[in-house]
Amino acid sequence: MRAPSSTRHLNQILSNIDGDVRLADDEKSDARARAADQLSHLTSDPDAPTELWSNHCAVALAALASPAEPHSRADGARVGNIWAIRPFQGSVGRQLHCNQKEAERIVELCCIPADDLDEDERDELAELYERLTLREGDECWLFDGPSSAENPFAGVDLDALSCRLGLPYRVGEDFVTFVVPPPANTRRPCVLDVDWFFQQFWRPGGRTRAFCAASTAEGLNEWIARPPLIRDTGGPMSRHRVVDGNPIGALPYDVA
Repeated sequence: MRAPSSTRHLNQILSNIDGDVRLADDEKSDARARAADQLSHLTSDPDAPTELWSNHCAVALAALASPAEPHSRADGARVGNIWAIRPFQGSVGRQLHCNQKEAERIVELCCIPADDLDEDERDELAELYERLTLREGDECWLFDGPSSAENPFAGVDLDALSCRLGLPYRVGEDFVTFVVPPPANTRRPCVLDVDWFFQQFWRPGGRTRAFCAASTAEGLNEWIARPPLIRDTGGPMSRHRVVDGNPIGALPYDVA
């Protein structure tokens, strides 16, 4: 998918920058300039990578004067994460260097309660969980539950959760849920943590923002952290299907 290159997308990024209280005025000015430069490159070459924005964010984030708000990490606290099933299968395949069919088998095992697995399957997962991280890369996004510090999915409508989290999952798409103690480095994200594409879904303020018109649920506290090992997740993963989500091809606005 091509990176969004519309003036409307740039305006949303500029609004996100201006609304982020963690950035000082000079830091906002630098971010605005880099966003404008990135759009100019995409206007000239729609297939261009978004490295101008991502490289600026990586450097600027490390130099921010204002410290990030850390998660309280209270005893027993748990945070949640969801991932569309096919990207998760792809990640498993890349991390374990296995083919798609084998990755699908492993993910299926991950979603079965331990009591329903035979001894060989439990041993296999125990070994794999020591090697698999929740996400590839340096960061993953997490959220607090609305009603329980111990169970982020308590009181949550799973049919519409992807929409509530501001994720562009499509109706009928399967996703996997994870529960994990907040990693030691869990912090509140800022605009510099957000990929160029996902700026259209993200808003500053520390809470997720639903984009589906039918959703009236309030946003959930959002966090960012280094991906933990899957061994640290609380219990088996759970597989669900999006019911209230993004219609095929529909996004909050035209990103072409």
